[in-house]
Amino acid sequence: MVDDINNSELTQKEIDYLVEFVENGNSKNWEKAKKDLHSDMHRDSIRKSWYVGKYSGYNVYKYMQDKMEKEYSSDEEFVRLEKLREKEYMERVRLQDANREKRAVLREYSRVEAIKEYIELKLDERKPRQFVKCNYAIKNGNEASLLVSDLHCYTTVDSIFNTYNIDVLRERMTKLANKTIAWCHRESVEYLNVELLGDLVSGIIHGSTIAQAQEDIIDQVLDVSDILTDFILSLKSEIPHITVYSVYGNHGRTMQGKSDAANKSNYERIIPAYIRKELRNNDIQVIDSGFEDFVTYFLRDGKLIVCTHGTNDNPTTVNRTFTKLLGQDVFDIHMGHFHSPKEGDGTTINGSVIGSDDYSISKRLYNIPIQILKVYYGDDVGTFKLALK
Repeated sequence: MVDDINNSELTQKEIDYLVEFVENGNSKNWEKAKKDLHSDMHRDSIRKSWYVGKYSGYNVYKYMQDKMEKEYSSDEEFVRLEKLREKEYMERVRLQDANREKRAVLREYSRVEAIKEYIELKLDERKPRQFVKCNYAIKNGNEASLLVSDLHCYTTVDSIFNTYNIDVLRERMTKLANKTIAWCHRESVEYLNVELLGDLVSGIIHGSTIAQAQEDIIDQVLDVSDILTDFILSLKSEIPHITVYSVYGNHGRTMQGKSDAANKSNYERIIPAYIRKELRNNDIQVIDSGFEDFVTYFLRDGKLIVCTHGTNDNPTTVNRTFTKLLGQDVFDIHMGHFHSPKEGDGTTINGSVIGSDDYSISKRLYNIPIQILKVYYGDDVGTFKLALK
């Protein structure tokens, strides 16, 4: 029985009633249907609208019902619907993962920024390094670039091939300063571009707790920043004009995995900020790459130099890539990362300060600690490999 549906719009309850009414053999008793439906329509009007003709309500209803049952009961349609549901589910999961990764990167970026701001605040509260006067006078001298990379501060190596720790790092940086000064005097260098090309720290130690790892890398950043500040001041005492350019490497990333090495969340971004604060009385410009993984500058004769760590680049094609990216010819690409010095294809790859470590030894590679000094004489370039061992 259908209740209180007289003169209302057609409802599912009315449709179900009429279908059952017809299929139960009551198609000749439309007066009963009129009574059950509480309708003021004539019984013949109800019969004709529902049951008479090719396009009657009942025929249309049965056609659609049969079509849906036939389509959606087939194996192919079932598989299609399952694939569609699976695709929709995977898309939801992908979006959830993307949002989760974005939130993680933002958290790490906020953490790095907070530490950076805190360190800068503390450095503002204390006196900067004292002014260092240059003891070497020269005019109309040459220009040079010193590539400094892959210090891996806090990495420890103890093998028959190499010994390395933070004390050895300090000794090698002192040796690098002395050799750089000697060659710059010999080659009449007046302007020196010091390029910090990344992997200055060892990074987060795999297997340690997150809290311990973060403490470790902050100590690494502070110690290597102090070492580099001392190093730059040593150079300034004997070279009249110094500019520092800084990019970050992959070891300063805040999360494990290369895909997580977001530009905004890299602890090595703190290092140039630290050095800049410490040297603010010494007329040394410190230029960092910001959120990019490369920085550019022009030599005094207009040649374009690009500095990058090298994690994302192929040494044989990187010059062409940057020439296209920047829309102008690149004279030379300076990069680290590979630990083995090499020149070619408009690219100079630096060595490392650390030398052979456990990884290189496992790959049967022997790398002595070397950094590169390039001196420019007009159209000529001199490359000097400064061995530190």
